[in-house]
Amino acid sequence: MRKISFVFISLFLAICLIGCSFFNLFQGSFDAKDWEIEKIVIKDKTYLALGALREDALTKLNDPNYDFGQNKQTDEDLGFEDRDEDEGRESRQDLEELAQSDEISTWSFDIKQNKIYGMAACNQFSANYVWKDADRINVYDPIFTRKLCSLPKTMVFELRLSQNLSGTYFVQKQGKSAMILKGDKIQIYLKKNENPQSDN
Repeated sequence: MRKISFVFISLFLAICLIGCSFFNLFQGSFDAKDWEIEKIVIKDKTYLALGALREDALTKLNDPNYDFGQNKQTDEDLGFEDRDEDEGRESRQDLEELAQSDEISTWSFDIKQNKIYGMAACNQFSANYVWKDADRINVYDPIFTRKLCSLPKTMVFELRLSQNLSGTYFVQKQGKSAMILKGDKIQIYLKKNENPQSDN
């Protein structure tokens, strides 16, 4: 009888703690907060996040052979159509604005409320999540604020992230300072933010 009671108690505790246990396995290698989104990849197309866009802008501004031009996109182009953000060249003004920014795209896990939150570009976002097992996470019900970003590439990055964030991801750990969330629709590349400011 004692053995049966012990088995039932063990099962009950396991069920109660299962939500935490998956994350604890994950958390053994990673901190929950202060991640930076480097880029997202959708259908072999790469969309750079804020920090990578800044580095790209600095490279172009320092390249004497880079062909500056006016970006042809308008606000209508940045709707929910499947537009390519590389249409037209970026203007020098756009690149200078990106180069002067010290903002990054952020990502953190709130393990108490099972939420993901962060700053995509000019908009904050959050989503619910649940661990399916030690390596797979399900992200659902994303919410983004609705500001218009001043630059086309930042707006396109946000739109692509918001359209594709829901789903199940395989968490590929890369040491303690990087990981890739691999979903059917999107891959999200994260690295540890070495200079966190404050929670979003």
